[in-house]
Amino acid sequence: MASSPRIGSIVRTVVYLALLVAVLFWLLQFEVKSAQVDSPAPAEAAESGLLSVEATSSEAQSFERTLILQGQVTPNAQVDLRAEIAAAVLGKPVSQGSSVEAGTVLLKLDPESRQAQLDQAEADLAYKERDLAVNRRLNATGGSTENEVMRLTSEVANARLAVENARLALKRTRPTAPFAGIIDQISVDPGDYLAVGEIWGRLVAIDKLKVTAQAPQQEVGRLEVGQAVVVRLLDGQTLSGHVSYVAYLADEATRSYQVEALVDNPDLLRIAGGSASMEITTGAEPAHAFSPALLTLDDDGEVGVRVLDEQDRVRFAPVTILSLDKSRAWVSGLPSQVRLITVGAGFAELGQKVEPVSAGTDSRDGSGVQ
Repeated sequence: MASSPRIGSIVRTVVYLALLVAVLFWLLQFEVKSAQVDSPAPAEAAESGLLSVEATSSEAQSFERTLILQGQVTPNAQVDLRAEIAAAVLGKPVSQGSSVEAGTVLLKLDPESRQAQLDQAEADLAYKERDLAVNRRLNATGGSTENEVMRLTSEVANARLAVENARLALKRTRPTAPFAGIIDQISVDPGDYLAVGEIWGRLVAIDKLKVTAQAPQQEVGRLEVGQAVVVRLLDGQTLSGHVSYVAYLADEATRSYQVEALVDNPDLLRIAGGSASMEITTGAEPAHAFSPALLTLDDDGEVGVRVLDEQDRVRFAPVTILSLDKSRAWVSGLPSQVRLITVGAGFAELGQKVEPVSAGTDSRDGSGVQ
């Protein structure tokens, strides 16, 4: 009877071991199935014994190259309005912020005695012109000398200059707009006194804007006057224009070249003085487009892609990135037609012959994945 507890203990031990083995077997199966589902399929050997890789044909397309620069927006024309004579302000015919045409009177200054000075100068000129005419007739009959005629001729010239100066001084009491634009600032009021050269306002023209940026020396060779420009504002709005100037001499401090563009501003947006990006179209060239996941580096750190040659051997082809975002890369430096390895490139050695399999996607839509 003493053997019964011992037999029971042995039976329980056997049962526990069986359950443990069953649990371990179940867990092992779960891990294997999970690994099969979650892990990427490795490259397989084809019937020929060669490594199988997925590849797709890529054909070069026309790519419009764009140079993006950060620029400063300024009015196409602007001028500080300065007093040309010393005078008191009598009135302001236009208000700050108003649009004016070229020749519009912007300010009324006290003419003081300038009209009287003009009248006197004109009378003096008329007297001297008559005196000169009389002496010329007398000189013809011997009643006047040639020196006298020359002296009176000089006096007439001086009198005419005095008239012009008097007229100009009177005109300066009514300063006008030198070009059509907007009165951006008026800093005087009636009763104020202006000294010669004192700034009293500012006129700007913003129907066209000038955008100025600095181009790096390695890119300036692509720029030409007349190239199309899109100016992108901070709020996402865009304006169109063209390159109007490219400097011939680099800035000594930055070694960059000043670039200017003129853009239309038909809505008179208040953006002068702000920042904007300048996107300059510099011409088309052949390029390939594909997923950026296909880009890789060689041992020297050069950017390129893995491709197949005519013998289905793996090669590294260096490229120049023209444009890159998370969905598509545009590159130059490849032949017009090339076979890109889309899957399995990491399992093959350079120069290794492989068995290409169609990837089933067209690299031109940027959908190929590594």
